[in-house]
Amino acid sequence: MDKCVLQILDNLAEGIVILNDDLEVIFLNIYMENLIKSNKEELQFKSIFEVFPNFKKDYFMNTFALALKNGNQYFFSSKIHKNIISEELNVNFKISRIEYNGSYHLLMEFVDITNEFVRVIQLKEQLNQLSSLNKELKTKEKEIKRLLYYDNHTNIGNRTLFYAFADKFLALAKRKKTILGLMFLDIDNFKDINDSFGHIAGDKALVDVANMLKLNVRESDMVFRFGGDEFLVLLPNLEEYHSYRIIAERIKGFDKKIKINDECEVGVSFSIGISFYPKDGDNIEDLILKADKGMYSVKKMGGNDCCQYGPDKVKNKN
Repeated sequence: MDKCVLQILDNLAEGIVILNDDLEVIFLNIYMENLIKSNKEELQFKSIFEVFPNFKKDYFMNTFALALKNGNQYFFSSKIHKNIISEELNVNFKISRIEYNGSYHLLMEFVDITNEFVRVIQLKEQLNQLSSLNKELKTKEKEIKRLLYYDNHTNIGNRTLFYAFADKFLALAKRKKTILGLMFLDIDNFKDINDSFGHIAGDKALVDVANMLKLNVRESDMVFRFGGDEFLVLLPNLEEYHSYRIIAERIKGFDKKIKINDECEVGVSFSIGISFYPKDGDNIEDLILKADKGMYSVKKMGGNDCCQYGPDKVKNKN
């Protein structure tokens, strides 16, 4: 259970006992420990009937079963049910069903007769506030993770997520002795789009390119924005070194016209370099460096093509 919730329960001026669906004690707060002069470690996972023998009556046993089944709340007054906890104590108590981690539990609240109403309201208000705070924190946590691992413009994986998956794919390729391909793509003449139509149009072009790349790789491949107008594609489990050509041809042959506005479309092409484990290196940095060199070889020759890394880049041009 959330640590913050436990701290709240431990600071309440009333006894709290939580039971699992087998009616075993899984939590009691400090107030309850002091009330019965015991501690939670001694009582944890003991049956409620062992902890409080006076509950071992048909009426109470049926009430526990009904509370778990239908979720109704049951209140018991010390004026009618005397000496439930011990001979010396007279307390009112209430049984409620709560849900935690996908299963039902019972919440038992033991309260002073004079302060019962105020304290129950206080407990509910505090739990409601905590629930709202937890929801807000979870929403913020999801957003932080998204910003950490995904590119804000294109919503594909960013450099951080690339390295995380690249390390896993490379380790898997080494273990299974398979080929891992790394494709380095740079959009040809992307600066002209920004200069001619503005950065908003440039950002839209990046989104369209990212979507196009995802549509034209295999289901097992992963596309990332490395930065600026550069993209990386991880190609795990290639059957042969030349197997990448099918993917490269898909990307080259796709209709890459991007609609800038209602009146204008621009064509987009790529300079693509590719490297492989184990042929070109046994670490990710070497594979990036060599795929980058292949990409620049294509760019020097006018772009819109794909080139493997090798001593003779023109000869290795796809």
